[in-house]
Amino acid sequence: MPLLESAGEHRPVFYHPHAAEPRLVSLSIPEKLDYFPNLPLFEDILEKLFEKRPATTPDGKKAIREVLVKDALIEHAEFYQVPAGTVVFQEGSFGEHLFIILDGTVRVRTHIALDAERKEAVELEELHKGDFFGEMSVISMNAHLCTAETTTPAFLLLVPQFIVQELHDSEPRFRAKITQAYVRRAVLTLLRRIPLLRFSSTEEIQRLIPQVELKTFEPGAIIFEEGDPADSLYVIHQGFVKIAKREGTRQKILSYLVEGDCFGEIGVMTAAPRSATATAMSKTELLAVPGEAFRALIYTNPLALEEVRAVTNLRRLDADMAQNVTFVGLRLEFQAEVMPNLDVLAIDETICIRCDNCVKACAEAHEDGISRLIRKGTIFQDILLPTACRFCQDPVCLLCKSGGIKRDKDGDIYFTENCIGCSGCAQRCPYGNIIMVDTEQLDAVVRPTLAQYLFGKRARTQEGPIAPEVRPRLKKVPVKCDLDKGHLFPACVQNCPTQAIKRYRADELDVIIAGQARKQQSP
Repeated sequence: MPLLESAGEHRPVFYHPHAAEPRLVSLSIPEKLDYFPNLPLFEDILEKLFEKRPATTPDGKKAIREVLVKDALIEHAEFYQVPAGTVVFQEGSFGEHLFIILDGTVRVRTHIALDAERKEAVELEELHKGDFFGEMSVISMNAHLCTAETTTPAFLLLVPQFIVQELHDSEPRFRAKITQAYVRRAVLTLLRRIPLLRFSSTEEIQRLIPQVELKTFEPGAIIFEEGDPADSLYVIHQGFVKIAKREGTRQKILSYLVEGDCFGEIGVMTAAPRSATATAMSKTELLAVPGEAFRALIYTNPLALEEVRAVTNLRRLDADMAQNVTFVGLRLEFQAEVMPNLDVLAIDETICIRCDNCVKACAEAHEDGISRLIRKGTIFQDILLPTACRFCQDPVCLLCKSGGIKRDKDGDIYFTENCIGCSGCAQRCPYGNIIMVDTEQLDAVVRPTLAQYLFGKRARTQEGPIAPEVRPRLKKVPVKCDLDKGHLFPACVQNCPTQAIKRYRADELDVIIAGQARKQQSP
């Protein structure tokens, strides 16, 4: 299937058959303003203040310009003509737009949880003129839980993520409308992720939906405690949950759970008190399914009851194995740190010769001459996690009002020309992996614009210091690991003489840590 990726900043990626490409439509300001008042999301907030910006009057004086919501939409929102059969976004990809249907029809579908090998697509809903979609990824900053595809030619309005997030935080009426859709779609989609419900009919699930809640827990909050009644089961929408069991005065960690995981269902089905305590390790959003309603569905289906027995035995086996693993504490501390990350750079200290080739190669690979890699960080067993971007599942660095930092469909985080150099992203990164660089101390360059600096499009020279008139307009700009986009392997990995440094998926690195621990425990 051909892939269309438009060249402009913040443009979406569409998947389309037969080279029928979506088309960006240029409209005049009056034409845009004809659409905005007719959209329920914006009809009562267009004249509200969006932000204040510094400006210069015609006579050269400094002033403050008030930007209204309609001004922000005129400046940043885009209109697309999209042919029928175009996949607007795919399940599992990341998005940075809210899509509003101005004309046409869009079908939304997800997958029923069957087992590790099989999944079955299921249609969730059909959307029409005036409906919007994509809000779950925009608000949560997680991957899309569903796939959206046009079933007729459609005319779509695309609103950038930073506008949606700002209005969500500042405008109660907008927040109420977007939250209502967000919760409804999260419930509708996540119910399909519960394996025991795969035996239930669509009609049965529809009757269950009004009884389900989407709950939010702050870091450290107890979801349920060991010994509590098992009155609900949960599916993680976003966040990270620890499951632990008391052993006298100590606590034995049994497992960590991430987005999409289901827990608490065995207690619900067996009517036994909770056998462990569940704690939110980060801000966590859970789908809570009432136990009584869930049991009513399962007890009417013999196949589901058989599945309950199998899952119960598997959970007991997992708990017994955790009790007997002597290195479980250290390993699970490691899991707590890396499992929220999509991709982790790690150095095996047993074969690293401290030559710093990785750091030097990173500097040489970037035209600004700045290394994104610092060979310092947390050590687990013999594995060092250096200071380098981990591409988190829920990156707090993206909370940027100016839209200066974004994430593409593959989860890669990058800076945009909207960056104002405020250092907010660097301060929010929990791993210290975003570096603010003083632009007055850069190497000699030919440097006409900030955008060229941020996107690595300038050439390094030896012509002396940067002239004041071509220096960046900001005193400091952020830099971070970008995985050497455009290269087969990151420079740090490719230039290591002992292959001590590599990038891993979090679960791959977990297995390596476990193997090292076993060796140390062996006589």
